Amino acid sequence: MGARVLLVDDEVILVATLGRVLSAAGLEVDTARSGAEALERFRRNRYDVVVTDLTMEDVDGLEILRAVKRIDPDVCVTVVTGQSNEEAGIQALREGAEDYLFKPFQPEELVLRLRRQAETRALREKVRRYESVLGVCTACSRMHLRSGPGGKEEWVPLPAGRTDPLSQTAPALCPGCRSGAGIPRGARGGS
Repeated sequence: MGARVLLVDDEVILVATLGRVLSAAGLEVDTARSGAEALERFRRNRYDVVVTDLTMEDVDGLEILRAVKRIDPDVCVTVVTGQSNEEAGIQALREGAEDYLFKPFQPEELVLRLRRQAETRALREKVRRYESVLGVCTACSRMHLRSGPGGKEEWVPLPAGRTDPLSQTAPALCPGCRSGAGIPRGARGGS
């Protein structure tokens, strides 16, 4: 089964056409013709990607972006618009949208972008699962490696440039940080 996509636009013909194109590309598509309908569907279902029009009568695309990110911070959101307003696009990206498209666009381009976003979400979830099994110190970002029976536990640094995406949701301290030995001098508040 393909990625689950919620397609939100108040233009009935566009929603129907894009819905068929995305479904033919192997994506599982639900549609909503208003912001309120989209938020109701999002609360009841899990989606990998949301594609929303920027300008709608009841709830605009930025409001949808904010609301779905509050519910599921990992959901990927693409904002589309018929207005050539780059400032609105930049605002959407600042608020967490993964992408921004101006209408008209090629449906094939949207399909490629949505597949990439669905892959990104799947990779985020996989990393989250692995790191929850390994354990990552929230103070120094060392990974907790559990060795076999009779072996000792070891905490090793994450690869260069990696940070723990779970640091706000899975607090854990390695033995060095619990004792203060793993925390840089300035961060300990002492000498």
